[in-house]
Amino acid sequence: DCNHLPEGWSPSGVDWSSFRRTFTGDDGTFLATNWISKTLRFAFSPATHMAEKANECLLGVMAIVLEKLYIAQTARTEEYSKLAYSFVNSVQLLESQLQEGGSWHGGWSGAVPADGFAVLFVTKWPIVPLLCVMARVAQADTPSGRHGYQYKPFALDFVESEIIQSSTAQMQLTSLRTLPCREHLASIFQRSLGGISETYAALLNGLSATLWECARRDNSSRTSTSVTALTKLTIFTMLWGKRLSKYLPGVLDRASAFGLHDRYFVFCLDGESLANCRHE
Repeated sequence: DCNHLPEGWSPSGVDWSSFRRTFTGDDGTFLATNWISKTLRFAFSPATHMAEKANECLLGVMAIVLEKLYIAQTARTEEYSKLAYSFVNSVQLLESQLQEGGSWHGGWSGAVPADGFAVLFVTKWPIVPLLCVMARVAQADTPSGRHGYQYKPFALDFVESEIIQSSTAQMQLTSLRTLPCREHLASIFQRSLGGISETYAALLNGLSATLWECARRDNSSRTSTSVTALTKLTIFTMLWGKRLSKYLPGVLDRASAFGLHDRYFVFCLDGESLANCRHE
């Protein structure tokens, strides 16, 4: 965090302590609403060799590079690739300094994290928030319809309510898993009522088949030692592309050999894999 440096302008021409503080909002958030206007004078301070600045405060240099990247990204200038390369170099330098246990450690408050990824999350410098800001600029999908320049439209196979659960519902998952097969089957039936997506309906149908078999075997043979007889076991995998799709017949044959064919769910991510799966 460069806490070892004194207040005021350093030999490299940057007041690191003030620079870091100007990112912070009045409410204590990592990035103030007007962070860009407050920090410009530090990011574009009188030029010195970047290596000199990195020797003083590497995380501060990363913040400088990210701020310049953000500006270049907004203006879409040719400087973007050069700055991106500089950021990658600074991350690599951070990792090497951590491994070597160099002087950079003197500027850290508290125990030094074990790797650079952890450093970026716990540092007082807003490295991760700046990366998030840049991601939003590139990929933004706003209610107003204004998209980022790398926006890639997509359609979910599930509706939001089918993949996002409340904290209360998440806490009930353990008790749901321990329900007897017949009671669990009833809860699956309740979920299938109302408007649900085609994909979710197919998933519930598959789970219902597994639970029905489980309940039937439970009733007919409570002394069975079969792995699949009294368990709510399902196997789920994702499949895509021509290269991987060719292995599907063998995988399903293997599942059949263990009596698991009806419990094997394949989520196909493209037309090639879907065609192969339907063929099987």
